[in-house]
Amino acid sequence: MIKYKLIIALLLISINLINYSDSFSKTPKKAKKTKIKSSNNKKNIKKRTKSSLKYSTGPIKGEFKMERNIDTLIDEGIRYKNYFFGKRKLRISANIIEVDLTNPNLSIEVIKAKNNISELDKLQEIIKFSDSISNKFTIGAVNSSFWRAVLNNPIGPCIIDGTVIELNPYKEWSSIFIDDKGTPYIDNFKFSGIVKFHDGKTLKLSNVNRRRDSSGVVLYNKYGGNIIPHIKFSTIDNMIAKAYSDMDADSVLITGDSTEVLYTYEELENKLIEKLRADQIESSINKAVIEFIDKPQINKKFRAIVNYIDTGSVQIGKNQGVLSLGYYLPPDYVVFTGDTLEFLFSTDRLMDKNFIFACTATPRLVRNGVSQHEAYFEGSRSRRFIDGQLGRTSIGYNKQKNKFYLVTIDHANSSLGKKGSSLGELAQIMNQIGCYDAMNLDGGGSSVMVINGKNVMSRNPEASRRISAGIGVRKIINN
Repeated sequence: MIKYKLIIALLLISINLINYSDSFSKTPKKAKKTKIKSSNNKKNIKKRTKSSLKYSTGPIKGEFKMERNIDTLIDEGIRYKNYFFGKRKLRISANIIEVDLTNPNLSIEVIKAKNNISELDKLQEIIKFSDSISNKFTIGAVNSSFWRAVLNNPIGPCIIDGTVIELNPYKEWSSIFIDDKGTPYIDNFKFSGIVKFHDGKTLKLSNVNRRRDSSGVVLYNKYGGNIIPHIKFSTIDNMIAKAYSDMDADSVLITGDSTEVLYTYEELENKLIEKLRADQIESSINKAVIEFIDKPQINKKFRAIVNYIDTGSVQIGKNQGVLSLGYYLPPDYVVFTGDTLEFLFSTDRLMDKNFIFACTATPRLVRNGVSQHEAYFEGSRSRRFIDGQLGRTSIGYNKQKNKFYLVTIDHANSSLGKKGSSLGELAQIMNQIGCYDAMNLDGGGSSVMVINGKNVMSRNPEASRRISAGIGVRKIINN
């Protein structure tokens, strides 16, 4: 009995020894991580991220590290600079034309593709055309207004030498207006026009150089074309095919880097039908062919005399225009051959200024020395447009308004160490180079800077997307 008890005891001891040795041979389990709970953790993170994108309108904290690459005098009173901003491997490359506004031979002016509201062209060609019909030479320029696909008209007020190309404001977009002394003003201008008839009655102009429907009074000038209505189309399909072809040709320059809205076939069709319908309506409306007595200008009345009244297509000669009267003109508003009409285009602020140039875009970048883009206030919501690292174009001036800046941001290119910029970064850069007020212009694939006829943003100096209008520094040529 004792023998069996000893055998059982020895077995129990040996089993315990085996278990003890196994506890050292096994890989210890990882301790469980204690989760620190926060109320609705994932939801809060998502919400904060969305909120920061939606409301990230403030200036970037601190200044960018700025490295000068180029700083050269390209003409009297005009410098070209290229700076790198940032400290990382990919940096923002900014091209800057700095203009001395105290130089009496220099002026900042808007230039239009083929001097027609609905035409597009490369900036180099716009410059050549503008210089060929004036006594001025464009030393440097950048792209300016956004424009509507297919219709190609610039969006928002556009003025050249006192003549209105596009009238109606868009959303709360910013505009730059330049007065007859060459002084620039950036603000959220509202803009309108009226015509006064021979008997003192007045009507508001519904548009300039294009009609949207059969109602309203429209003024056409030389930028509306030589014949009103000035465009004849064949079929919708042909028009859409041409529109897509034009957009494809322009988009190959900067792949995947555009701030424009893409249109579906149906949207293009609707826009083209709308234009055709407006042109057809215009043909049947009474039109007064007028000759301007005074030079057109802003915030100052100018007169025109009625040469004759007709329907169908009418031709515009030198110093002439067309007042299209619409279908629903009140019966007591009558226009006769020989009448003198009076026009007044007015801004809603700075009405004592005689403005002669203007263009519109979005958003404001610097206001009274504070860098803070105003995209949301002006009606933009696209995250890519606001926060994307894109090629950009902007303009601004210093507090004394004796320095004007034309700026482009090079397109993202990792092989060259360039990353493009967001609107917030662009606002900071404009403030940092000396702007007291500044605004963004059309960007993405449209961004282009031309100096002495060459695109400084591309290895191919002739490269450029077709655009609606540009803004640049022009020099008077002394004969």
